[in-house]
Amino acid sequence: MTVKESTLCHTYMKKYSISPLTVMIVAAFIVIDGSWFSLYTAACALWHELAHIAAVKIAGGALRSFSVRRFGMGIKTDALSYRAEAGVALAGPLASLLAAGVFMVTARCFCFNETTVFLFFSNLALFCLNILPIFPLDGGRALRAILLSRISYGRAMAVSKAISVIFLLPLCTLSVIILVKTGYNLSLLIICIYLAVLLTGAVKNEN
Repeated sequence: MTVKESTLCHTYMKKYSISPLTVMIVAAFIVIDGSWFSLYTAACALWHELAHIAAVKIAGGALRSFSVRRFGMGIKTDALSYRAEAGVALAGPLASLLAAGVFMVTARCFCFNETTVFLFFSNLALFCLNILPIFPLDGGRALRAILLSRISYGRAMAVSKAISVIFLLPLCTLSVIILVKTGYNLSLLIICIYLAVLLTGAVKNEN
């Protein structure tokens, strides 16, 4: 490999990266569960993120990096207009909703099995969660971009934070109710705690 090829390879690896721990976690879930449902969930999340990337390209933006970590996937882009940023944020949930619709039709009309039903609910769950106007979820990012395009920065931040808290509190309550009712389902509660930490961190960084 030449010096030029080595540099290009290093740049590519920096732009697209995946955590080895993520691969190990997915592989462990597949082995423990004895099915491919964990891989299907990862595929739904990848489809969601690819929609974001496609929207960046359509908006004329440049993708700086795409990473896969144990807590999800993320992309970084060059600065976009507020309108384009809102569109990019909403592209993921809309792609998940489209996929849910496709698998719903597939399950009802062509092939009703565990896989198609699971893919329907996985994509629907991704849509329902990410469309919420809670920063830094896609819905929250879109709302913040729209607010920034219409009102002053300070007011936009204040409104965005308030709406995030208003929607996060009942979501936390629901997660506790689900945990109490089932006795084991911690998924939504963990997501709520994670969102609260991210939201608190974002507020501190802005201040």
